[in-house]
Amino acid sequence: MTLSKEHWIFIDNYIQTLDYAAAAREIGVPNKEAPTAGLNLLANKEIQEAIKLRRSELINAMQAIPMNKEQILATMMFQYQKANKLDRTKEATEILGKIAEANGIDLKQIQVEPINLIINNLDKDKI
Repeated sequence: MTLSKEHWIFIDNYIQTLDYAAAAREIGVPNKEAPTAGLNLLANKEIQEAIKLRRSELINAMQAIPMNKEQILATMMFQYQKANKLDRTKEATEILGKIAEANGIDLKQIQVEPINLIINNLDKDKI
């Protein structure tokens, strides 16, 4: 199978968003079919290899561009916001950790207090 223009559009959109359904919609797949079509495209070995290739090309291109600390942090903040928006909590947390470390914060010294959940609208008769 030779990759078509639509395949490359899917690949680039998937790399940008990590959302296979959105990437499928970008190539004209209807909303209802987008999740299944996106997964099917990701299951394709040739597309998997193309994703790896494109990612390595992007990494090489980024490494060739000199960036100062502020630009790197701005890029990481953008990645954090995107991951957070996509409800990718683990990835967002990892990115925030890297941002903190880049700003000289020792994450091992930070203590996070547990969240206390207060529910005040319960009917006492139903508990």
